[in-house]
Amino acid sequence: HACAFDSVPADLGTLFTAMQFPPPALCAHADMYHVVSVEGSPPGASGHATTFRAAVHGFGGAGETRAQRKALLAKLEEEAPGS
Repeated sequence: HACAFDSVPADLGTLFTAMQFPPPALCAHADMYHVVSVEGSPPGASGHATTFRAAVHGFGGAGETRAQRKALLAKLEEEAPGS
């Protein structure tokens, strides 16, 4: 069950892995976490691997994303002023 869009790849990977167990065997549980230690944060703070990757790529591409949003808003304003 995905809690955010960036969780979908991990959910698909978990489903694929679970489907590799021939019946009657079942994959009961699968988890993958990055554990981080940051001064001042709660001990053992964790996050899902795809959430971590999405954050890294999101922050890494912030300038590009900002430019894309600005261009999109300009195009929308041109096509539908005041939208």
